[in-house]
Amino acid sequence: MNKSKNIYSKTAFTLVEILVVILIIGTVLGIMLPTLYRAKQKGKYTRWFGYRSLLKKDSDCVLYYDFEEGQGTTINNYAHAVGRKGYKKNDYNGEVLDITDEAWQEGRWPMKKALHLDADATYVKVPFGKGLRIFKDITIMTWIKIDDVDAWQYLVDKWWWSGGHYRSWELRIRNGTLYWRLGTDTGTDPGGANRKITYNFSPYEGEWTHIAATFDTAGGMALYVNAEEVGTNDTGPTDGAFSTTKPIYLGVANNPENGSPHGDDVGLMDELVIFKRALTINEIKAHYNMGKP
Repeated sequence: MNKSKNIYSKTAFTLVEILVVILIIGTVLGIMLPTLYRAKQKGKYTRWFGYRSLLKKDSDCVLYYDFEEGQGTTINNYAHAVGRKGYKKNDYNGEVLDITDEAWQEGRWPMKKALHLDADATYVKVPFGKGLRIFKDITIMTWIKIDDVDAWQYLVDKWWWSGGHYRSWELRIRNGTLYWRLGTDTGTDPGGANRKITYNFSPYEGEWTHIAATFDTAGGMALYVNAEEVGTNDTGPTDGAFSTTKPIYLGVANNPENGSPHGDDVGLMDELVIFKRALTINEIKAHYNMGKP
């Protein structure tokens, strides 16, 4: 009499079968994970893109570069400065000078663009005008990625040194130290006119990093890295920074028009915003959270 075959008699997988299953799972994951990563990055980019549409309509937002051009020598200003009489956003489009083939690169996400700044190669000139006459309350925010901070790197510069006197403001890195400086000297009070905050920036080398610098005539100066307050200076003068008609420069010190651009390779800049008010910590955190890679 034939005995029926027990189909459950095999209770264990062989090593070959286990390896085949692992191979199949690995192959599927290898196909899916890049797709999921791209989808996640696309979602972050889309979220940021919607947020920027609201940000640029803030009445105190007077300069907004998103670096989405990806080519050419013009950086479009998207700040609306709603309600500011006579403000024309195109008057403050940035001019990319000495551009190189490697200037435009990938930004915080694969679908976004950034500009590689270098004082000896590519930097940006922001023309002066009434809309950018900022010498009292101010906020500067930017995303940067610097591969080597052991240098002199000028991020946003409207600093002017003349006859031993300090003028206006600047955001820069010098040998690994981040500086936020205000120059208030009109020539009659040279003592104590160089107000500054410093912070060790070396741990952020090679990473996309959000920097925010603020000043208001009531609360003084503050510096933020990745939406964390890293320094304050409440000795700022109530009259604010000394106002000049000099342009703003990105990636170089404020003297290239004299034939002597000063500074080193900065790295990538992806988004720059300037407000005519000091943003609160909650506003800075919102901007950081919406834009972090």
